[in-house]
Amino acid sequence: MLIYNIRPHSIPGTGVMITNDKILCLWGKADRKDPSISHPLLFHMIDTMNVVEVMWNRVLSNHTKLLISKSFDLTPVQTKSLVLFLSGLHDLGKATPGFQGLVDGLQDKLKKHGYETGSYDIHHGKLSAYLFMNECPFTNIDYAHRLPIAFSIGVHHGNMISANDLEQVYSTHVGTGIWEKSRKKMMGILMDFCHIERSIQWGIETELPGALFALLSGLISVCDWIASAEANFPYLSYESNIDAYRKISETQAEAAIDSLHWDIPTTISKESSFTDLFPFIVSPNTLQVATSEISKELNEPSLTIIEAPMGMGKTEAALYLQDRFSTIGISGLYIGLPTQATANQMFQRVVEFLKNQESEVFTNLHLLHGKAMFSDEYQLLKSGNNSHYDNEGVIADEWFTYRKRGLLSPYGVGTIDQALMSVIPTKHFFVRLFGLAGKTVILDEVHAYDVYMSTLLDRMISWLHAIGSSIVVLSATLTSHRRRELLNAYSIIDSNGIDCPYPRISWISGSHSGVTEVPTVEEKRFALKWICENDILTTILASLSNGGCMAIICNTVRRSQDIYQWLASELIDRDIEIDLFHARFPFGDRKRKENSCLKTFGKGERNTQKKTILVATQVIEQSLDLDFDNMITELAPVDLVLQRMGRLHRHARDRPAGLNEPTLYLLGPTSNRDGSMDFGPSKYVYAEYILLRTYLALRNRNSLTLPADIETLVEWVYCAETAEAEEVIHLQLQKAKELLDFEIQRLNKLARHTIIMKPSEKKPWEYINEMLVEDNPEVHQTLMARTRDIGPSLAVICLYETEKGLSLDCFGDSIIQLDTAPETKHDFEKYLNQSVTIAHRGIIGFLLENCEIPNSWKCSSLLRYSRPLIFKQSQTINRSGARYEYSCGNYTIILNSDLGIIYTKVAK
Repeated sequence: MLIYNIRPHSIPGTGVMITNDKILCLWGKADRKDPSISHPLLFHMIDTMNVVEVMWNRVLSNHTKLLISKSFDLTPVQTKSLVLFLSGLHDLGKATPGFQGLVDGLQDKLKKHGYETGSYDIHHGKLSAYLFMNECPFTNIDYAHRLPIAFSIGVHHGNMISANDLEQVYSTHVGTGIWEKSRKKMMGILMDFCHIERSIQWGIETELPGALFALLSGLISVCDWIASAEANFPYLSYESNIDAYRKISETQAEAAIDSLHWDIPTTISKESSFTDLFPFIVSPNTLQVATSEISKELNEPSLTIIEAPMGMGKTEAALYLQDRFSTIGISGLYIGLPTQATANQMFQRVVEFLKNQESEVFTNLHLLHGKAMFSDEYQLLKSGNNSHYDNEGVIADEWFTYRKRGLLSPYGVGTIDQALMSVIPTKHFFVRLFGLAGKTVILDEVHAYDVYMSTLLDRMISWLHAIGSSIVVLSATLTSHRRRELLNAYSIIDSNGIDCPYPRISWISGSHSGVTEVPTVEEKRFALKWICENDILTTILASLSNGGCMAIICNTVRRSQDIYQWLASELIDRDIEIDLFHARFPFGDRKRKENSCLKTFGKGERNTQKKTILVATQVIEQSLDLDFDNMITELAPVDLVLQRMGRLHRHARDRPAGLNEPTLYLLGPTSNRDGSMDFGPSKYVYAEYILLRTYLALRNRNSLTLPADIETLVEWVYCAETAEAEEVIHLQLQKAKELLDFEIQRLNKLARHTIIMKPSEKKPWEYINEMLVEDNPEVHQTLMARTRDIGPSLAVICLYETEKGLSLDCFGDSIIQLDTAPETKHDFEKYLNQSVTIAHRGIIGFLLENCEIPNSWKCSSLLRYSRPLIFKQSQTINRSGARYEYSCGNYTIILNSDLGIIYTKVAK
């Protein structure tokens, strides 16, 4: 057969027709810069099929392939042939009158060959699904089994389709006669190429039909992206024999995956010890020994929940399990953490972990969150030349950094939000699920998630189970109720029998389950002292009289700013350094403060004579490896108080005189005239009911012993047991409980309205009525894809009005023009270093109405939803403490180099 090249000159993307023994090339995709250079549709279908074959051979985990085979009830060889054929059909809907009629001037040429065209506004993905149902050689297969496969083929552009959509397609839309004959000829060519049996019989033999849909949809979409890239499969302007082109395409498909370094390491046959994986662990502790023993039971995809105190090496235990799972064909890793800061620190640990592995292929590792491009460690992995760059085998290929592709990377570290997006109905959510399939997914600090996030997390766990992933959950302060919820989300096994005293490791693997108590080697006693605000200064001076470092943790940004300002003025003539760290600094300043905190208060050596104070919010509460000699904290829920205590005497080191005993000073609530407790602004951050129960649990204690007291305290605070308290506090508890119950119901309802259905639903795709929108703050809240119930927020870029002009810095050294977009990565970095997220409802409304996004920014994926805030200097101070203001209606936003962003209401 000869391929004839016709060069229409219009919009890209049409198709390929077959007439008798020749194929008339219109085009399947075209060069946007030069539409005369085209790539025929049949060629593109072959390209996609070849990419799928390379992915099947080199990228998909053994367990994922086995899961697909079992779902089809076919042999592995039959399954591979069927999947190749199905992937090739994804663009069959382009071989239709309406689609081909999109090209101006081409209709007459088609008509000469007997092809009538029309104008029909039906996406080719829906047409591909319809044609699969009605023209494919598998019409003898049960309709209910064909339908989900049709959807998997048709959704490769990200939008869902339904049975109702297929009912809206008629024969005039797809064309009959020569159109149908041509499509069948094309399908015959594809079937011959993938060696599929025309009489093959298959069904969907699974209790989790959503799993097959997610895996197949994700695979086809991703391979279509790769096959559509001109760099991988150049546009054609020459004649070629189909068989000859097939060989060219096979070579190009192999080269495409080579260029991405997507290969997963071959299944590891040798099990590694903790010392092999972590050379700094000379003798594994009790948790690590228990993990090693339990791993012998985990011979299938599993859920493992590790509950142990801070500092026992839970992360190393989780990574050990990941290595163990790789020996049974579950390859790859994603670690989800609660914040960007904790993800950044974990990323460095995983880099070192992977460098220590012996692998015959490059290891692709990516950092996934909105500010990942500012991580120096991540940029280092991205900076090498793939042909000869060697960072001990660990790299970060650029292809995976684009939107929606991050979870496809064999290894990843990022925020939990990136993973939770896989169960929110947005475009290509199934690609995210496909990216997590067959991997080990480690979820850290799960106790930190509210009801909304927890509901999303439970649904995600059910999908991860369905698509063959292993899950490792880490927490120091998990309630027994929440642990049972996690176990039930994964399996129908009775979770009530999976219990023993804390610390413990619970697990489910296949039809087996178990739990092991972890012996604790060392107990640590913490002194507990209650103080009021007036005692803060005297407590600091007494504690740091001989040197040392102290943390003061506040529950709100405004509170931390106020305490910092007060202490800075009180300590100005003393030899005590004080700093402030919270989330409302411009990103560049926040990053510098985070690095400074890790350097000053981290694991490294320090001068015990030096006196330092860090005033901070919850940003230092979890995962950051910080170590303080002493601590003052506002009262928070008991599990978070315990987390904060985990930053006290975290490492063995010499302490200044008087600070050898770790002491936590608690800022308690004030008492109202009626005897009830007033928690101030903290009650807007945490549920008052939980704060009250925490107060009652701790108010008569003068010490805590960890880990012995962890489970007792957490269970008492979060259980429904009646608390003994004064009558007025008892009444306050009742009212607060009613409010909490109402909020729990609201969040649960909101989350269930947001997430996709369970994978066990017979037709989970049918329940997605509306696709939610990512990122765009102008979309109504009910239409936004949200992983957290934190209300509306808006990204802004802080700019300065200077004598030299509009500047990215207050000195006028970085002048910009709003009508000109940044061009280089360095320029973008300077812009985004000035970014802040505004979450004040009153201010957001004003900015949406009065602060427009520059047109030059709208074309940038990094700036398109950011608004410029132009700050004016309000008073002249020294260069390090200048104050700048932005007026927005009833509020003023203050930007201060020492304090960050401050919101103030304008006095009337």
